[in-house]
Amino acid sequence: AMSSRQIIRKNRPLIEMFVIISLVTILFLGAVYIFRSLRCPPSCSGDNLTGRDFRNKTLDGSNFSDATLTGVDFTGASLQDVDFSGADLSGAILAGTNLINSDLSSVDLIGANLEEANLSNSTLSNTNLSGANLAGATLTNVDFTQSVTLTAVILNKATLIGANLAGVTLSGALLEKANLNGANLTGASMDGANLT
Repeated sequence: AMSSRQIIRKNRPLIEMFVIISLVTILFLGAVYIFRSLRCPPSCSGDNLTGRDFRNKTLDGSNFSDATLTGVDFTGASLQDVDFSGADLSGAILAGTNLINSDLSSVDLIGANLEEANLSNSTLSNTNLSGANLAGATLTNVDFTQSVTLTAVILNKATLIGANLAGVTLSGALLEKANLNGANLTGASMDGANLT
């Protein structure tokens, strides 16, 4: 019978090969992790970033298209000219953010917190804002007519100067003390909306 020392000696080339393959695999996976963390942001297209913390970060011009951003905290972040098209931002915290000129096309913002956010000149098309909190938000010159869902949206004290709400359904929306100067409300459905 062979001793354990003889078995090790006989299989030494296999053991060395296994150790080398293991080290190369660990180094490769580490390099992939470092590369991904260095490129995102600004290049986060399609990434799952659930639960990430981007509070007070400057992320202007970043690409979050088709990313999963459920519950992500962007409080106070600068998100000017950001591409969020196709992203899931349901339950995300975007309070006090700068979203000027951002692309929010086909974005899910159900229940998102956008209090005091600035969405001026942002693109909203097929955007779902159901139950989103936009209290005190600035929505100057925003076009809501491209299949934007505003059911039970909170727009109290929001600035909607020059916004296009023609034909939009605002059922159950809260618009208390909202500034609608120059806003187009032609044919808008206000069933159950609160404007007092």
